[in-house]
Amino acid sequence: MRKLTKKAFITYGYVTDGHNKLIGVLVFRDLMLAEADKKLSEVMYTNLFWLNPQMALTDAMKSTLNRHFPVYPVCDEDGHLMGLVRGQAIFEARAMELSAQPGTMVGVNEEERLSTPMPRSLWMRHPWLQFNLLTAFIAAAVVGVFQKTLDEIVILAAFLPVLAGQSGNTGCQALAVCLRGLTLGDLKPGDEKILFAKEGVLGLLNGALVGVVAGVGMYVFARMQGNEHASCWAWSCGSP
Repeated sequence: MRKLTKKAFITYGYVTDGHNKLIGVLVFRDLMLAEADKKLSEVMYTNLFWLNPQMALTDAMKSTLNRHFPVYPVCDEDGHLMGLVRGQAIFEARAMELSAQPGTMVGVNEEERLSTPMPRSLWMRHPWLQFNLLTAFIAAAVVGVFQKTLDEIVILAAFLPVLAGQSGNTGCQALAVCLRGLTLGDLKPGDEKILFAKEGVLGLLNGALVGVVAGVGMYVFARMQGNEHASCWAWSCGSP
């Protein structure tokens, strides 16, 4: 091993039996400082930890968070050594996934880079814009339900950007939390209905609280405009 350190950086040595089953981990420092007459079994660590090759990257990262080893052994279900993976490689790959998360929120594919050809970028981005257009039409249809009120009290049209901004931000909050849960592996199979119900209730509560504040703002704005009739409508429209 002294000769090998001249060609490669060695941190650990992995001790296996005749069937390549991992039975111990040897720290190179302990090997060099141990007494020469000691056996390898007296120096190696037998409290073993390894990763399974079938593990998802998220699970591998979560299982190594509190260990901080430079290198992790990869073994099958029976403990046979199959390979090694550096902790740096795990977190680098995970960092790539996390960097793609903000782009996913606006329809940017995680594979797209600055060097991606324009036709492929168009192909990856355009479906999201079409879907976003559909949701915009749905929002416009909701506003259309109150078209008669808007025709009678034109001042309410000034608050349409506020409505669009608040509803969009509420959706982005829910999307960000869901994406974070998917990225960190917090979302388990079967939790979709519970999550959907939770976000729905949160949306109603946030809408109610924001509606009260918006109603007060619309009332004050209408009073500043000297429109007493509009101020009453502003309160009734702004409140839930």
